[in-house]
Amino acid sequence: QIEWICFWVLYIEAINDGGRKFLVVNIPLLGCIPYLRSLNLGSKGQCNERANRVASEFNVLLQSLVNELNTNLPGATFLYGDGYNVQLHILNNYQQYGTHLASSFRSKYT
Repeated sequence: QIEWICFWVLYIEAINDGGRKFLVVNIPLLGCIPYLRSLNLGSKGQCNERANRVASEFNVLLQSLVNELNTNLPGATFLYGDGYNVQLHILNNYQQYGTHLASSFRSKYT
C-alpha cells in the first residue's frame, strides 16, 4: 500500500501545480541490458528471457492501471508509453537500423 500512498502524494502535488496530462512509460527489455545478458550463461550474450518475461508481465499490469486511472480520475489524462515493444521491434528488425549483425547491434545499443 505504500506505493499507492506515494503515488497519491505525487499526483496531488502535480495536480496542485497545474498538471493534467501524465506520461507513464513501461519497463523496457530488462533482460537485454548488458549486465543481465552477461549472467545468461547458458546462452552467452543473448537476452535473459526470464527478466524480459517479468518486465512484460509487469507492463500488462501497468497498462491496466493507466486505463483505470483514466477512468477514475476525471480531469486528468494518463498516456501509456510502450518502450518495451519499441525496443523489441528494434532488436527484431535490426537490419532496418543500419547493421546486419544482431549481436553487434545488441552490444552497441543495449
